[in-house]
Amino acid sequence: MPRLPRFAVFHVFAAGPPSSAPAPVHIGLLPITAEAPGAVVQDWVVNPGEAISRRLYEAGRVSTEQAGAAPPWEAVRPRVQEALAGFDAVFVFDTGYEAAWIQPLLDGPDAPLLVDLRALAEVFLPHRDLFDLRRLCELTVPGYRRSEPQLPFLLQAFRTLLADVAAVLLTPAPDLDGIHPAYAWLQHAVEHGAPAAFGALEALVDHAHA
Repeated sequence: MPRLPRFAVFHVFAAGPPSSAPAPVHIGLLPITAEAPGAVVQDWVVNPGEAISRRLYEAGRVSTEQAGAAPPWEAVRPRVQEALAGFDAVFVFDTGYEAAWIQPLLDGPDAPLLVDLRALAEVFLPHRDLFDLRRLCELTVPGYRRSEPQLPFLLQAFRTLLADVAAVLLTPAPDLDGIHPAYAWLQHAVEHGAPAAFGALEALVDHAHA
């Protein structure tokens, strides 16, 4: 029996992209696999070597004191890379710099595909509000608390968002022999040499249907 695909959602809080920020402040992932359907968030607080700005604190709810007590990025980076190994695709909600932080961590011939979850959701869930992440957590994460670090809540919200994308693709369409128009378009894209991200999404649909 072939191995089912293994996915993860990933997020990072940082003051900016690697070119302008010395280190992330909070980084983590949530596995989505058939072997561990109830997987928990794996996350790491990082000491960036500088004070946390008010804007970054409001976004991620990690204080200067919490980050100051954490290990530096040089010590955390190998742990994150080890955690990312073995996935077929990693989905990141990229608002401008998240993908820039994870891309250098995906190294080697067996590195997982990196897929922009935000771009997928904009296509397959066009009426969903993707700009207010706090509201997204309030609507999709039971027990959401604004006063606590936001990364675990966001990863759970992104997992739900990814499941909603898959649900759209699995919706039957009687006039197309049971194939949803979006899935038919996706299949066409894959067959005609589209980017690897489409292949990862197709595998996600097959995985959800299994």
